[in-house]
Amino acid sequence: MPSDIVRPYAPAVLRRFEQAWPRVRVSLVCDTSGRLLEKLDRGEIDLAMTVQTSCGPHGESLLTSPLVWVGALNGNAFERYPLPISTGDETCPHRPVALKALSDAGIDWRSVCEASSFEPICATIQADTAVAPLLVSTVPDGLQIINSRLPRLPSFSINLYQPRTGPSDIAAELARHIREQLATRAQRAA
Repeated sequence: MPSDIVRPYAPAVLRRFEQAWPRVRVSLVCDTSGRLLEKLDRGEIDLAMTVQTSCGPHGESLLTSPLVWVGALNGNAFERYPLPISTGDETCPHRPVALKALSDAGIDWRSVCEASSFEPICATIQADTAVAPLLVSTVPDGLQIINSRLPRLPSFSINLYQPRTGPSDIAAELARHIREQLATRAQRAA
């Protein structure tokens, strides 16, 4: 799964699956959605959770989460010119959407951080040196959603993909745990 959805989703899924299947060993692979789908197609991983603007034909959309601008609590980075932003690297699905929204709104920006990992992006936000586009469901405590001056962003889909040839029995069981956990989380949020 991509690093931005690990913290909010993986712990509960892994805990429940470990309790149900204590002798099965799960390895968590963090990468961008595109690279995870490539690994799935090559048989290197058994399942892939992705973040995409929509779900592909062989996937299953588990939930939708709005992309929002995020800054430090009581911060002012969003008021600076040019706007300091942190984004994922060139493979991040949020990056082109956010940059296009800024361009369409005529907002000049400068890059503070481009990373394939969630932690450096959050560090720059917490330091109030940048704002970033994040899924509302992944915004860490201590950061805030910015609702002024910045353009609206679309929602993204969190998807589950299994091999096109079908999953193994244990991968299907893990997929069931993932579905249940995300459905439970979505119900609590509603």
